[in-house]
Amino acid sequence: PKLGKNVAAARPLKPEQKKQRAMVQVVPVTGASAQANIELTRAIKRALRSNGARLTDKSTPSSLKLVGTVTMGPISQGQRMIEINWNLNNALGKRIGLVQQKNRVKATLVANSWGQIAVVATQAAAVDIAGVIPSGTRISQR
Repeated sequence: PKLGKNVAAARPLKPEQKKQRAMVQVVPVTGASAQANIELTRAIKRALRSNGARLTDKSTPSSLKLVGTVTMGPISQGQRMIEINWNLNNALGKRIGLVQQKNRVKATLVANSWGQIAVVATQAAAVDIAGVIPSGTRISQR
């Protein structure tokens, strides 16, 4: 079971490109079980780093903020619809990008710990998220 199975693999960034990317603060994921939220947050950080993103623990006037939200549908025939929305916002809170993942998975695989599903889902999402991160972020008040 994979979330985001239709996302293509990213090409590694050159070292000079990594240095120019805007800093991103990853907010803890919400909406799944406490354990799954922790796993998804850790996994998206790892996946973003491997796709050339520069992460920060603190919000700054020029940093971006990634907010991950999970919505879990009702269990039907042992399956559960899972949707993960990854909102990338500028420092003023304006959305500059959205990556959505949606898939039906076996309900028991996402009951508490997501394990490998968290890794697969975040690796797929990180490709698109990293593609949205600009090379220098200027804050516009428009």
